[in-house]
This record gives sequence, structure tokens and C-alpha cells, in this order.
Amino acid sequence: MPCGVGFRPYENWNRIMRHDPKARSYIKIRAMKVLTSNLWRARGISCALALFIACCLAAVKSSAAQARDLSGVWNTTDSCFPDTPYTMIIAQEGDSFTVTSTLGSMPFCNGTLNGSMLELNCADDRSPEAPYVLTGEVLSETSLEVSRTEAKSVQTCALTKHAGLDPLVEQMLGVINFSEAIKPMGRRTPRQMRRYMARMNSAGLLFSASPVASINNIRIPGPAGSIPVRLYTPEGTGPFPVIVFYHGGGWVVGNAKMFDHYSRLLAGEARALVFSVDYRLAPEHVFPAALDDAYAAVQWVAENAASINGDPMRIAVAGESAGANLAAVVCMLARDQGGPDIVFQVLMCPVTNVSEMHTDSYNEFAEGYFLTREWMEAFRGYYLPDSNDWADQRVSPLLAESLAGLPPALVITAAYDVLRDEGEAYARRLFEAGVPTKQYRCGGVIHGFTTGMIDFLDQSKDAASLTARELEEVF
Repeated sequence: MPCGVGFRPYENWNRIMRHDPKARSYIKIRAMKVLTSNLWRARGISCALALFIACCLAAVKSSAAQARDLSGVWNTTDSCFPDTPYTMIIAQEGDSFTVTSTLGSMPFCNGTLNGSMLELNCADDRSPEAPYVLTGEVLSETSLEVSRTEAKSVQTCALTKHAGLDPLVEQMLGVINFSEAIKPMGRRTPRQMRRYMARMNSAGLLFSASPVASINNIRIPGPAGSIPVRLYTPEGTGPFPVIVFYHGGGWVVGNAKMFDHYSRLLAGEARALVFSVDYRLAPEHVFPAALDDAYAAVQWVAENAASINGDPMRIAVAGESAGANLAAVVCMLARDQGGPDIVFQVLMCPVTNVSEMHTDSYNEFAEGYFLTREWMEAFRGYYLPDSNDWADQRVSPLLAESLAGLPPALVITAAYDVLRDEGEAYARRLFEAGVPTKQYRCGGVIHGFTTGMIDFLDQSKDAASLTARELEEVF
């Protein structure tokens, strides 16, 4: 049947329609039936199409709802309201969610989500009797803004969600892991470790040349001879605040020169003297040699600040990794031994407990993320050959009986770092002890990002700016 019509075609269509009434009537009836049938068929197709479109819209709506899942770790580097932490953990269930700081176990905000708009009822951990309301909007899967209206002014914070390893970091890890496959760092001698890190430095993984007024290599008296120091002076007129800086390297590798790029940047951004200490290294000098030098350096600064155009009333300490460990313990020694007064501590990816290397972050990032468990075990073995020292609070400050009375702190951790959990645990203990503490977990990055990747990683620049801003406020 041609075209699906149920009647025979005639050779002379016009003649039949003009001269045969019965045929004409028959054709009209059949045509109406076919048209009606096709209309119903078309309606069925339309219904199916409408159903398909509805399903698609439902899928899109469902996808959009999933895209508005806020669960995860969020960061802000804005200093928009003082009682909002830099790193927050959001747990969502349906349209309701809670916000918890990495510093506390209790939610400080409860919120609801309506489409892309959110509302949070919050209370600072220290003053729950003074609640406040935040409103915000989900901009994308990894971006949202929250605002607070106070005294007719509106303050807005931009938050970013952790979203996997940064592609640039991933590329860098490819090179590092290739070298690790040839000869793992943890199986190298201290001399080989130092040569390896020096090659990384010269290859451009650590580089920068921020302008400063002057750099001077000096020596100060120490407990076992003189201690080399690099003194960075910013542009301007003093007296300047002083940041005593301790480099990283597992107490085994590294020196002030390798961290020249960061010391320059810190001096310029914070408008402070940076006193970068070349403390003694293991295994030639085991625990507590590095700590003794670190404490002697901050004592010297307090007693001789005027000779370097510094202000003895504005002394801070800062360090990365093992250097952050030294900075943290120096603050404890200053508290327990009557000084000097330290106004602030910056702890970047700190080692806080060498007696325990099986935290969740240690287990998750034990291999393939630059600093490995094997590296840390090797560093510990060189610096602390006597295992009885591992739980000493002078090297594992997380185990200290009390952290009360220590200087205010900024603790920065990396999302993909074996030391992440112990660093954040130390920040929590400081906070619980009543120490003004801010903690910032940077997403997508590995150990050492705070000082070694500033020239090409936005996260490193954010962390450096955050550090400088906190120091400036204290000074």
C-alpha cells in the first residue's frame, strides 16, 4: 500500500473525483479515517517525545542537584570576617548541611540550600552566645560565595572546593617519581640526599628573586660554635619586626641559601627582617643539636635586635616541615624558660609527631607524593637514632602535656601530604588550649608547596600572601 493509504490508486484521479459520486464519497471517508489514525499516531509520537524531554529535564535537574552537592573541604584566603576559618568541611544531606572547621569537631554553622542559594546560621566556637547569619550562592561545583551583613555593610568571602591534584603538581610528580624509581630518596645517604635536593634547586623547582634592600651573611654565637645566618632587610626604614625562619629538609638536608627565594618574598611582603638560620644538620649533629641552634638564634635576636635595625618587641618564628617543627618547639621553650617573647608562629606543613607514622594521610600518601613515609623514616633515623627520643615533646610537640600560653599561630597544610593530619591535629590542640589559631589546608598540592612552588602555583602564592597578611596584622 503506497504511503500507507488503504485504497487502490486510479489511473485518472481527476476524472473519478469529478464523475463518480460513490468513489468520491468512499475516498473522503477513507481519507478521514487515515487522517484521524495518523493524527492519533502523531499524538502518540508527541507524547513519547514529551516524555523523553521530561526525562532529559529530570536528568539535567538531577545532575544539577548533584552539582550542588557541597560536601567536601572548602578554602578561603579572604580575611573577610575574623570568625570564619580559612578551611571548612561541609557535610550535606539533602538540602541541609553542616559546616565544621578543621580546628573543631562541632559544627559552627547549620545551613539550608534552596536551588543555588544557601543560608547559614553560625556561631563562633569561642562565643556561641553571639550567632550570626551568612547568605550565599553556589557558583559552580567548586566555587561559592558567602556574605555577611553587619552595620549596613556587606562583607563577602569567596570559597573554593578541593578538586583533586593540581595538573602542574601532577606533572612535577612524574619527574620526581621517575627519579624515585631509579633510587628512592629514603635509601640514599645524607650526602646523596643533599646533592639530590641541590640539583632540584638548580633545576628551577625552587626559584625566585624578589627584591630586597640587602642580604647579609652573618654569624652569631651558638651552643656549639657560631651559627651561620642570612639576614634579609626589606625596603624602607626601621626598626623592622623580625621573622626568625627555619628551613625544611628533615633536619638532614637544606640550608638558608636554598630557601633564598622564600626569604626574599617574605621580607618584602611582610615588610620585616627575615633571619634565616643555618642550624646544624643530622646525622653529623643529632637531636637536639638543631633545636639548640634554633632557640639560640631567637634568643640572640631578642638581645641584639637593635644591631640589625630590628624591633625586639615584634619577633615571630616561621618554618616549613622540619623547620616548622623547630619553630613550634622554640615557642614552647620560650614559654617554659622565661622568654624571649614571641608574638606569632607560622607553621607550614609541620612535623609534630615523629613517634607515629600511620595516620590516615600517611597511609594514603605513603608513596608517590614527593615526601614519602620512607623518606620520613630515614630522616627520623638520622636525626633521632635513639627511638626513646621519638616521643620527646621537644621533637613531637603534639604529645606535649599542655600547649596553653603559646603565641598565636597560623598552621598551613597540604592536601596531599603525609604530614597533613598531624599538622591539623596540632592546630586543633592549640585552638583547644585557648591559643588564637588559624588553620589553612591547601587543596591540590603536595609537601613543600609553601616555599618551593611560588613561581608557578597559585595555591603557593595564596599561602604566601596569607602568611604575609597575618604577620602584618600581628606586627
